[in-house]
Amino acid sequence: WGQTGYPWKADYLDTIALNYGAGVEALDFQNEPNPSRLLINEWVEAKTNDRIEDLLPAGSITSDTVAVLTNALFLKAPWASPFEEFMTQSRSFTSLDGSEVDVDMMQQSEMFGYTSGTGYQALEMPYHQGELSMLFLLPDAGEFQTFESNLSSTQFESIIANLEQQQGSVSIPKFQFESGFLLSETLQALGMVTAFNGADLSRMIDNSNLAIDEVYHKTF
Repeated sequence: WGQTGYPWKADYLDTIALNYGAGVEALDFQNEPNPSRLLINEWVEAKTNDRIEDLLPAGSITSDTVAVLTNALFLKAPWASPFEEFMTQSRSFTSLDGSEVDVDMMQQSEMFGYTSGTGYQALEMPYHQGELSMLFLLPDAGEFQTFESNLSSTQFESIIANLEQQQGSVSIPKFQFESGFLLSETLQALGMVTAFNGADLSRMIDNSNLAIDEVYHKTF
């Protein structure tokens, strides 16, 4: 999404068209920042089957905005070992505050990657074709905050390395969650500094004053 009349380089437009199937859609950020924001949000909602709403919050697009890059990733991955619907039963689930709620609990008995350690159990369930998997970490009762605060990348890698195929019974509640993050500070802390402070966008545009303002991320 680019400011109307902005002189994007032909080579850049050709590159994104040939390699990414994308283009630059003209919007008048300068005179209509909020209508432009709403239109982009509508695109995001449509591309995610209404799962991601209001990606760009009020005030995120201003009259100084020149371009917005949007990307939508939709993953629909069935389990390698699907849960049978008739096995799903309503069971009690204990929330973090100790309260109990009735939830639909999916169940099956199968071979999965499993390990346990001090204060936790871990389960890895592969998706179809085995290229991706979901890793469940289950702290012992009453140990959630302690486990979460002590979890490090080193321990995480150790948990994965210790997974072994074991036969077992698995019960998982049906769930959904949403999350949203501003990533500019995080990305700069990881070393992506120049893009936010005088980026070299010379292959896109003859303007040395452009830089990334913010990165918005939402997950459903």
